[in-house]
Amino acid sequence: MTNEVVVPHISSSVKKIKIMIDVWHKQTGELVWQGERLVELETDKAVCEVRAETTGILEVLAEKEANVCQGEVIANIHERYYGTQIF
Repeated sequence: MTNEVVVPHISSSVKKIKIMIDVWHKQTGELVWQGERLVELETDKAVCEVRAETTGILEVLAEKEANVCQGEVIANIHERYYGTQIF
């Protein structure tokens, strides 16, 4: 199963968000755990963290310094099942 990581809704006045330089805390192919910090997003008014909603293998879709919109998919987390555990 694949879960999308999307840019959260921050404000109705915010249209574009810049992904800060060097703040993807994990890279494509790495295992991430539910609740783990993935990336920090910067607007002209605030910085917010996006955390993993599930455990799995990260696939980064948005590069550092990319301009993205609220609701845009910036990564995928691919769940892997091994026995009764999800990885």
